Amino acid sequence: MVITFFTFENKKFLFLQNALFQSAQKIKLHTLILSGKKLPPPHWIYDNFESEHIVFDSSVPNWAIEKFNENASSEAIQKHIVSEQGAFIIDL
Repeated sequence: MVITFFTFENKKFLFLQNALFQSAQKIKLHTLILSGKKLPPPHWIYDNFESEHIVFDSSVPNWAIEKFNENASSEAIQKHIVSEQGAFIIDL
């Protein structure tokens, strides 16, 4: 279980690897980075975070991403799959 929170250029990022926790209020992020073979359920993400982007790093298997997307709501969050799209790059 890994949870790493960091800011850069006034943008907030959270890296999660096989971790779940409960937040009293939604955490506002620029980017949520998901890692590992076991992803949190989409409803947990939408209940705990307001994020502009979700990045699935290269350790996340394609089947896990497909299952995540099947169960995800149609929230307007941009998703980036590193194993398919390459490095996630943001403009600062």
